[in-house]
Amino acid sequence: MVLRKNALNAFDVSNLLLLCISCLLLNIFIPVAGKVDQLFSAPWVSPQGDYTYMNNPYLISIGHYGLKYVVICIAVLHLITLFYLKLSKRNPILQKICMMVLFSMACSVSYIAVLKSFSAHACPWSMVSTHLGTIHWSQDVNTSAKCFPGGHASGGFSLIILFFAYRYDYPKIAQTGLILALTLGLMMSWVQMIRGAHFLSHNLWSLWWSWLIAFVIYKTFRTFYSGFKPLLLECS
Repeated sequence: MVLRKNALNAFDVSNLLLLCISCLLLNIFIPVAGKVDQLFSAPWVSPQGDYTYMNNPYLISIGHYGLKYVVICIAVLHLITLFYLKLSKRNPILQKICMMVLFSMACSVSYIAVLKSFSAHACPWSMVSTHLGTIHWSQDVNTSAKCFPGGHASGGFSLIILFFAYRYDYPKIAQTGLILALTLGLMMSWVQMIRGAHFLSHNLWSLWWSWLIAFVIYKTFRTFYSGFKPLLLECS
């Protein structure tokens, strides 16, 4: 067995640069509960100082639960596929793709849930009030914390692993997976912003963490798990 050099390629470098630059831009231009967050949140606040669509049944049943079930179905589909391929001893590449997808989705959603549980940032609907027609957001983090980053959006963004997992062997599925992940994630983000559950920054950070976790797990699987192409270890 001959060990290949595990150097970063152009794809890896571009992902790392994207993550670093986007992290910097988010911290500078879209601080949590800052002016940009308030600008995107204000249209959904009523004159009484609450969110008009906070309890909208369509946003709750379709935008919240419905979209979440779509994400769950994609995970279940990969789980069923993995079991079938394991039992039939077919397609080891696809087996490991399914393992990567399931592991990354679980890690992404779980890690963001942990971040939320320790967060000092409040949800918009706990911070908003109006006075003489002017909207105000309280900066008192003690009003209601544990709301950062966006948990609901993390479900959709967790599907970013589809792009990484399928890119070598099924590039068309990878492209479709990326579009699906961004579409579902942004839809889930927008629903929660309209309801007052999250600010824009909450959801953008969910996207950032989901991308980072997917990239790390993708590199880990391709480095340490046999059966992928190109392999780190190959027979000489």
